[in-house]
Amino acid sequence: MANTKLDSIPRRAVEVFREEGPRELLYRSYLFGKHQSLRRLCAPFVVYHDEEIDALAASVETVYGPELVEKKYIEPPNSEIPPFLDNQDWQSESAPRKLYTFRNVEIIPSGRSDDAGYPSLLRIGNEYVDPSCLGTQSNRWYRSIRTFRENVGFGSAIRNSLQSRRRSRTLQRAFLLPAPYGSNYAKWHYCLCALRVYEEYVKSTGERPELIVTADETHWVRDSLSLLGFPPETYTRLESDPIRVDELLVPSYRPRKGRGENQPLADGLEWLSRRLLDGVSEGSSTYSDRLYISRRDNDRRRVFNEEEVVDLLKGYGFELIQPEKHSYEEQIAIFSNANILVGPHGSGFMNMIFGTDLTVVELVNRNHWRTSNFFIVANEMGFEYTCLCCDPVDGDLQERHKHLEVDVDELTRLLESVLGEV
Repeated sequence: MANTKLDSIPRRAVEVFREEGPRELLYRSYLFGKHQSLRRLCAPFVVYHDEEIDALAASVETVYGPELVEKKYIEPPNSEIPPFLDNQDWQSESAPRKLYTFRNVEIIPSGRSDDAGYPSLLRIGNEYVDPSCLGTQSNRWYRSIRTFRENVGFGSAIRNSLQSRRRSRTLQRAFLLPAPYGSNYAKWHYCLCALRVYEEYVKSTGERPELIVTADETHWVRDSLSLLGFPPETYTRLESDPIRVDELLVPSYRPRKGRGENQPLADGLEWLSRRLLDGVSEGSSTYSDRLYISRRDNDRRRVFNEEEVVDLLKGYGFELIQPEKHSYEEQIAIFSNANILVGPHGSGFMNMIFGTDLTVVELVNRNHWRTSNFFIVANEMGFEYTCLCCDPVDGDLQERHKHLEVDVDELTRLLESVLGEV
């Protein structure tokens, strides 16, 4: 199995068994075996390896180099190191952002009926490329297999190799903004970072290719694009019908070095923050600069003893906020005024990119090792980060989605330590 990290498999198996139990280990072993079989079946159709994708592309150009930031982690008073720091899942590879140019491409929309925002596929001749994996193929091949199976399937792939599909739309030159995880609030901002590549292309060539984006019309997708200078009438939404493009530009992603959650890593967050803040009209927030991000109306990762936690935080001048109850521009205004954020792991923490000189205190499940997202974001932005490891509350949810019970005494000690440095 080329380009995979076999040495990480036993370690991952031990982690899964210890932290999520034997049932989860058996289930993941089944999935791994199934993906191996699917990979062999997909071999005639799906392109996995970076060098093969490079060969399919008309050109591959480096747009800008890696911008790595030294981590700024505040050691918690109880010295408990969260699993994601211990396994170095947060580390990233020193890979530049690249721009791929493909010619005579058919973009096939997501075949998922439950979320139109999930990844599309590119058909180039008789082969298929997952555009959301460019630059991360070596550790994300399984996602390409799943995307292929859900969007195309083996029967359609064989038929497509024998005859052309009817196409409802044709574009001469376009820039595809891949959405590896649909329109999830936090990860949508990872996608938006790729628009920096679009901007650099426009500067260097003077041309503005048609922008193609997810079909999802969630308000933050629409509003963020508008703030970046792309109102709805200026882009094409990838809906149910394929799009034929004579020349398609696709940005790469920067991979992680860690062996936990294999997903693309955002870069250019400071660029994105500046561009979004520039697009918002000036206004003042009535919220405190100390915010507690609540998930009380969510089905996953709520704080079980939130009332007790909120009572404690109020004594330190914190104010509770539910980001989803505010418009996109209101969230930008509120978080741009923030000085310190506390809350359970969740998408609301992505709003930290609108702040300056922030301190982030994240409440995480002490049994789960794939929660490094916002530690990474904090470091990309140059903010200070610490976390409090909390006990998961028993229930039917998967380990990573379980609600949390916060030890208020430990939280008090952590706040005393952090607030003395803010």
